[in-house]
Amino acid sequence: MAAGGFDLQHAALDSTPEAVNYSLEADDRSLETEYSGTGSAEAAAPAVDSAKIIYTANLTLESKDYDAARAALDAALAEAGGYLESSSEYSDAGDSRSVSLTYRVPQANYQSFLDAVAAAGNVTYRSQQADDVTTQYMDVSARLSNLQAQRTRLQQLQAQAETLSDLLQIEDSLTEVQSQIESWQSQLDWYSDQVQQCTVYIDLNEVQTYTPADEGFFSRIGTALVSGWGNFVNVEAFGSNTSSILGMTGPKVVGYLTQVKNSGAAWAQNIDPHMPVHPTFLYESVWCLTGFLIIALWLMRRRKYDGQVFLFYTAWYGLGRFFIEGLRTDSLMWGPVRVSQALALVAFVTATALLIWLGQKKKKLGEDFLPLYINTPEGQAVAAGTFYQKAPAPEIHTEQPAEQPEKPSEPEQPAAAPEEENRAE
Repeated sequence: MAAGGFDLQHAALDSTPEAVNYSLEADDRSLETEYSGTGSAEAAAPAVDSAKIIYTANLTLESKDYDAARAALDAALAEAGGYLESSSEYSDAGDSRSVSLTYRVPQANYQSFLDAVAAAGNVTYRSQQADDVTTQYMDVSARLSNLQAQRTRLQQLQAQAETLSDLLQIEDSLTEVQSQIESWQSQLDWYSDQVQQCTVYIDLNEVQTYTPADEGFFSRIGTALVSGWGNFVNVEAFGSNTSSILGMTGPKVVGYLTQVKNSGAAWAQNIDPHMPVHPTFLYESVWCLTGFLIIALWLMRRRKYDGQVFLFYTAWYGLGRFFIEGLRTDSLMWGPVRVSQALALVAFVTATALLIWLGQKKKKLGEDFLPLYINTPEGQAVAAGTFYQKAPAPEIHTEQPAEQPEKPSEPEQPAAAPEEENRAE
């Protein structure tokens, strides 16, 4: 190639490290151009045929015949064309057995598989979640397409390079671009796998009697607590690595962190899947229980105005959630900000400010200021159940004209004696 002909390409090559930035920031600018419709058709991201939805289900089953239930689950899995990802089996001193299973089934057979699982035992808990990741999938696809186009251009320049320095510069750029392509491709493959293969978590417990279908209030409270603590038992909702004695690990932790780390998630780059992690759900449970005990044993006897208990718990929960959320590895992010952490901070600051303001106002205006509603006449009437009762209608009396007392008759004058009459004559 003539020297003059290579000058233009050489200029483009020299500008590669400066003007052509293969970092994610540069990709974002390119993608914005493509999404706005101003980019070329060749560089546009490939269209997504359908919505990309990740389906996840959690079921808790009871069975009097543990072996038959396991066989029914295995048969349902084979029928759906899925596979067992992990399992953990336990047994207590009474020979009562339980198992935690993680199944992956094709999306086309997801609902039929759930129906078959429900028929294998008595369902005590069932939840389903559908996460639409279409936008994320399109974003990753567009980034990948953009990087592949950059790689093609660099390969063309590589074929035309005439000097060693030019070739070395191009190879450095190619190495960087290829590394980013592999990272984004791994993340795209992870999304595709999660969409194509639904995840179903199943807890099977061997029991002597089934849980009644019609639960009372306290039974529902117990069920809610057990279901919530399932996050901890099932090794979910955990945080980053820790050397604390409270750190937890296991096949589920290692498998999940390895999978997410391979997907290229930013938070997973600094986490070792094989090291213990913070049990953040345990932290939050203990924190909330402590707040409840403070309210029940101390604050309820000392509250001075309506809303004080609510404001205290809001501040207490917000403070704990702020620090605990900072340890999480699955937070919803708004740029560099953790959404839940920001909301927790707002709740804590707002509730604390109101507590201080109301306390100072009550202190300034006197001891009897801001009485509890229950101590007011209206509140006591509500508590007694008489506030909303209709007052009896007053009796209507028809006024009758007052009876006129009879005038006493004038006394009759005695008749005059005959002698007196004659005398008068």
